[in-house]
Amino acid sequence: MLSDMLPESAEMRAHPRHRTLKGGVIVFNSGRSTISCVMRDQSQGGAKLQFPTLIGVPREFDLLVSDLPRQHCRVAWAAGQSMGVAFQAA
Repeated sequence: MLSDMLPESAEMRAHPRHRTLKGGVIVFNSGRSTISCVMRDQSQGGAKLQFPTLIGVPREFDLLVSDLPRQHCRVAWAAGQSMGVAFQAA
């Protein structure tokens, strides 16, 4: 099993993520639609977001978090009420 071969602290992502708890909003539909979310962790290349439900969340959107620049995001994975997003060049 792969997990038996790697140290517990091994990071498989290109950019290590750091835990955080920040409120945010995703913006889509040419700025006419928004959904609130919580950023649970972040890295230079992406973030893990949590939503009340993933229903209605598009595959690409802009992410607004108060102390960060606006980020264009593409969904990398989704499970339950969480999703991982990759930051994209605008």
